[in-house]
Amino acid sequence: MKLASLSKLERDKGNFDKAVGYFRDAMRYTSEQSSVGSGILSNIMAAEGVLGNIDEAIRSGRMAQRFFSKIGNNEGLATVYWKLGNALIESNHNEAQRLLKYGRRIFIRLGMKKEAERIQSLIH
Repeated sequence: MKLASLSKLERDKGNFDKAVGYFRDAMRYTSEQSSVGSGILSNIMAAEGVLGNIDEAIRSGRMAQRFFSKIGNNEGLATVYWKLGNALIESNHNEAQRLLKYGRRIFIRLGMKKEAERIQSLIH
């Protein structure tokens, strides 16, 4: 089974520590300056956020954000804002709200109403 599949399986089972380990292993075989690498970083960011490792979530999220911005991948960028905003809700509410609103605006522009609605439920 591929590392990406193992990572996602563990994440979906709620085993975020194991998922992060597998995602980090997968990063050894790709560049953070690729769509695949940025996607993996986005998943690391989300899992670290759930685990409460906010500094690591921010670090991974910012790396993914830079690459998605560079290549113009707006869906990836909106997803990073969503996941990072969600991770920051408890520790930095104002920044979380800013990121969530920005991600929501991008999803609306892309016509991704379902994602925009899911973010809306986190905005206060």
